[in-house]
Order: sequence, then structure tokens, then C-alpha cells
Amino acid sequence: MERDRAESPASGGRDETKIPAPTLLMYAIIYAMSTYPVIVVLILLITAPLCTGGCAGLKRGEPAVASAGRTPEMIKKAGRLRAGVHGSIPKFGMKSETASGRRTVTTFSGFEVEIARLLARDILGDPNRVDFVDVDGDDPRTMLDKVTVDVVIATFGRHSPDAEHYNISAPYFNDGTSLMVKRDAPFSGLAGIGGRRIGYVRGDPARQNLENALSTSRNAPQFFEFAQGPEARGALDAGALDGFAGDRVFLARFTDNSVILLPDSLAPREFGGVTKLSNTELAIYVDQRVQQWTRERLFDGLLTRFGIL
Repeated sequence: MERDRAESPASGGRDETKIPAPTLLMYAIIYAMSTYPVIVVLILLITAPLCTGGCAGLKRGEPAVASAGRTPEMIKKAGRLRAGVHGSIPKFGMKSETASGRRTVTTFSGFEVEIARLLARDILGDPNRVDFVDVDGDDPRTMLDKVTVDVVIATFGRHSPDAEHYNISAPYFNDGTSLMVKRDAPFSGLAGIGGRRIGYVRGDPARQNLENALSTSRNAPQFFEFAQGPEARGALDAGALDGFAGDRVFLARFTDNSVILLPDSLAPREFGGVTKLSNTELAIYVDQRVQQWTRERLFDGLLTRFGIL
């Protein structure tokens, strides 16, 4: 039994088979290739570059951002720098949100945030023309690879395992195991902690680093382990400890006017500004600026301003 077919008024009830447009185009190309092969090849050679540049879905007037990342000149033309920073590391990068009418205003502050502002000032002439992206909870390396950000300034170690995959500037901060003590402590360096009571947080390499450094000392310090930083800081305030050991970035969370960080540093880690490996222009620019600001001692002023030194 035949299937029912709908009859078109224009066809007078007759069945019509329509050939799809793509099929007709294919037949035409095959015919042209067999009849005028040289002409067809020339047309394809001429139009292929045009399609490569104009058929990729780019909006008119928007320059394509190369996979290498944006150069300083491209950032200048765009009018904004995009920087990846911490949003939850006190004194280095903190994010805060405040209500403004029906909007929520997000602001960033901290030592590394100010470095990003310095870059924006140098490239764009305005330290406020920077869009901050919180790298906490995300992978800053992915942000660079996808060109979501131009630069990452977020306690990235110059000698970390992934350092070879990126451009990392000269160091703007030297981290490492240090010691927090009361301002009136009777010693001013790690050499004087023999026999002292030193606290550290469970899992922190601070104890091991101190033991290695003092392996030849006859008067080793006494170590006390704490589950969290606030507990160790509380013990220091109560006089139960003579010092609180940890990385300088970590200890900076607990500093105030009553304590200081000793200038000694063990197992140092240098932090630098990170750019995509293929983005050599921006990498050179960032590196030169960091070296310049180090010579001008701008970082010392910022570290003091945020209570890190």
C-alpha cells in the first residue's frame, strides 16, 4: 500500500522531487572542474585567504587576539589591562564586594594588586584602567593559555615546577621560611632561637627548614605544632611561644604593630609576574618594569604600606 502524499495546488496534484541547493551546488562544482579545471583552481586560490581572514566569526572592527596574547600596544589600543590576582590572600590580594544601589561593586586591594596598577599606569597612563580577575579557585595557567588575562601577579614562584612553561619576570618579592616574634623579642635573627619555643602549623615545612639550618647547633629550639595559624599567633600573644615560623606570605596574614618578621629567610621562593610563554613582548615589558621598580625601591614602600615588612 502506497503512503499518502500531500498534493501541492501548484503541481495540480502531481508529485515533484526537489533537489536540495547544496546538491545542485555540488553538481555545478563537479561540472566546472571537469570542464574548466584551471579556472576553478585559480578561483579557489584567490578566495581561500579571504575566507581564512573573514569567515572565522570575527566581528567587524575587532582585531583578532593572537594566541600568543596581547602585546603592550594591543593593551593600549584596547584601553584596559587584564590582571590575574589573588582574592583571598590578606595583604597580597583581597577581594571585597559592596552594594551600590542595585549593583554590587567588586574591588581588589593588596601588594600584588598595586603592582598590577603600576603596570596599567605605565602602559595606559592610568593605574585604574585594569580589570582584575580572581585566580583563587581557578587555574591561572589556564587563564593565560586562553588569554583571559594578560598577566598573573599572584605569588607565582619563579622556580616552581611549571615555571618552564611561562615567562616569569625578575622577582618582586622573596618568600621563604621566616619567624614572627614580638617587637621586644630578645633576639633579632634565626641564629638566636636556640632553646626558644617555636610554633608552626601542621604540614608547613617551616620546622624542617629550621632544623636543617640549625643542624650543627648544640642548642636546638623546642617546636610546638598547631592546627591553624590563629592558634599559633594566639600562643605567641599569650607568651607561650617565642616565635611563630612559616612562609612570609603566610605569616603576613597575622602581622600587626605588636610583632615583626625577622629579616632572615630560609628556602627562599622568588615571586615574579607571569605571562604566556609566546608573549615575549609583554614578558620583556613586565620584566624591565619590575627591575626598574626594584631599583627605585617602590616595592619596599608597598610592602611597608601593607604591613608585610
